[in-house]
Amino acid sequence: WSLSYGCNLRCMHCYQNANHPSPDELTLEEQLGVVDQMAQAGVSMIVLSGGEPLTNPHLSKLIERIRTYDIAVSIDSNGVLMNRAVVESLKRAGVASVELSLDSINPGAHDRFRGLDGAFEKTLNALDLCSEAGIFITVATTTTTMNYADSRKLITLAKSHGADRVVFFDLIPAGRGRGIKQLRLSQRQL
Repeated sequence: WSLSYGCNLRCMHCYQNANHPSPDELTLEEQLGVVDQMAQAGVSMIVLSGGEPLTNPHLSKLIERIRTYDIAVSIDSNGVLMNRAVVESLKRAGVASVELSLDSINPGAHDRFRGLDGAFEKTLNALDLCSEAGIFITVATTTTTMNYADSRKLITLAKSHGADRVVFFDLIPAGRGRGIKQLRLSQRQL
């Protein structure tokens, strides 16, 4: 569930071109109503993403509503806003898992790809904190010609910081991703 177009990063590949929340995004009451509808439909897990879901001012109320129905909650995040207090809050709220984005073993390359100096270290810190809290962690990597050769090293890095799973996604040439479609892997590279 992409909650918002609001995001704290400017990732080169963002298929949503996430930046600022759009003026017609759902209010808290509308979001809670969607949760009620999902519960009535028998949904067993909700993955909250964005943009960046941690920028949603109503995230804790939304998670609380989801958990009242005993629906599992996962958060897809870039990890930059996760500090110890945020991770502990997510754990207390009953968040079952997080998916954190890590796109390179090279700090500078990751930071350029994500559009923020220091993003690499903040994401690794988020991995460590989530691991310490006992939250199931998936590391998600957008695979491009810039990083595919380091896939094994990226798996090793992610696992060394507590990742339970690593997934690789193809670059989607939509949003800002259209501007870097030349970085998509060839059939041979795939």
